Amino acid sequence: MLDLIEVIKASKGMPVKDLVSRLAGEIMSLPTIYGWHVDPSVSDPAQAVTYLKDAVGKAPAAIGANTFSYGGWADAFFMPKPCMLRYDGTVAYYLDPDDYTKKADGTSSDIANNSFEGNAMMEWPLIWYKFEQGEADGEGSFFCSDHQVDESYKCWCNIDAEGEIKPHFYTSIYNGTGTSCTRSLSGQLLDNGNGVQPTSAATENSRAAANNKGSAPIWSTELWCDRVLINALLVLIGKSLDTQAVFGSGLTDNADISLLRTGALDQAGLFAGDISGGSNFVKVFGMENWWGGLYHRPLGLIGGADNTFRCKLTYGTSDGSEAVGYNLTGSGYISSGAQPDGTSVDSEISAMAFGTFGMLPSGCTESQDFDTCYADTFRSSRRTYQPQQGGWNGGIGSVPEVYGSESEYYPIRVCIPDMIYLDPGESVSVSTTGQGIMVAVGVCDPATNIKSSDSGWQQQPYTVTTSACGSKLCLVFRNSTNTAISVSDVGSVILNRTEPSVSLIGGMVNRGKKDGAFSLLMTVSKDNAWTTARGLACKP
Repeated sequence: MLDLIEVIKASKGMPVKDLVSRLAGEIMSLPTIYGWHVDPSVSDPAQAVTYLKDAVGKAPAAIGANTFSYGGWADAFFMPKPCMLRYDGTVAYYLDPDDYTKKADGTSSDIANNSFEGNAMMEWPLIWYKFEQGEADGEGSFFCSDHQVDESYKCWCNIDAEGEIKPHFYTSIYNGTGTSCTRSLSGQLLDNGNGVQPTSAATENSRAAANNKGSAPIWSTELWCDRVLINALLVLIGKSLDTQAVFGSGLTDNADISLLRTGALDQAGLFAGDISGGSNFVKVFGMENWWGGLYHRPLGLIGGADNTFRCKLTYGTSDGSEAVGYNLTGSGYISSGAQPDGTSVDSEISAMAFGTFGMLPSGCTESQDFDTCYADTFRSSRRTYQPQQGGWNGGIGSVPEVYGSESEYYPIRVCIPDMIYLDPGESVSVSTTGQGIMVAVGVCDPATNIKSSDSGWQQQPYTVTTSACGSKLCLVFRNSTNTAISVSDVGSVILNRTEPSVSLIGGMVNRGKKDGAFSLLMTVSKDNAWTTARGLACKP
């Protein structure tokens, strides 16, 4: 308001008409500032979010039975535009936002043309934003504007490799496909033959970089600065941390992904989804499967063995980092200070840290009874890794998302609520010959709890059951012909309840600690229902 006061002071002798005109101009030039605040003491993901600044009074966006309502956000300055972007980074033309098969002028587009020299992308405007940490653990705020309100507002997404601020940045409309060069095109099968398979982060990055036809690093995989900003914008327009409940659950079952093609929602507008619990494509801000379907591994975020996140928000060093370009080790990255507590393989996010890096998990809980407004999980393998988000992991993918370790498979979780207790000095091992499943658990040490060795792939179907061995319990692994592969004595046990059979198909057994007890965590490649098995712990 200081500018308006100065205008009035300088208006002495100015005709009223001119003064009104000048005041109107000053008012129109005031920045638009939208914001939200999270109160972690409120467990409901929607009720925990409060609007701030110019967002106050706006109606949230929402998916209905067959339609999407923008609420008060249809004309928000940050809404992106679909386009076909050439390899050199210039826009060939814009697409009809309600029908990507057409250009904005109504003629046919190249959205499914493999010969087009470029990709289908969303064009975003210049967005200035900041995240602020609150006083309480997990409390924070987000603000965005069409102007740089003050020095705390940054536009990391709009800074190019040379450190220059650009008016636009671009994100892919589709899940990437292609075995040598990752493309964003419609009509592409999401199957292994088209590059959609478990791959290393290095392979993903090299395929994306193959779009660069010159020396300038224009193309890459998804960036952390883009993803965290867009996630915050989803919280803003949906007024909820549970974005799946607002915009659609997405693909939560892997069974049919290989039969699907990109472009399923080409004629559905910029937002579409299913909030009824079905497994279907989701579309937000014009992009298919922002969660659900395939995992996303953005460049610029690295997790460490101590669970501390290191970030890089620009290709160059404009963000204060020391590395030029992105890497998979975190060398030259900035420490975020965000370090989730807990040591388990899989935990509910109980708190988020807010700062220049965006928002990252800072607290986790393994309790099934803990109510948290942060509607997602954190998974860590306690090593240096490039975190994954999104995915089809049993319906998980809301903001904040799954932060998981780099892996070469798509996991589904299996809970281990029951415990088998061992006396000090007792040990257990379960293994099979050949290519079967292998689990080895060391001797029970009361000081350090159970120790374990690495686990290996199970390449063929097995059924895991329990049976009585006198006064002790055995785990019996049987193959598809019902032949017992291995029977191992578990030792003295305390059973919480009757153990059902557990069917594994192409599974893997991981390990971790849960509530002070060692637990087996099985991941399977089919049937994502929660399945009960058993954990192991030292006898109290």
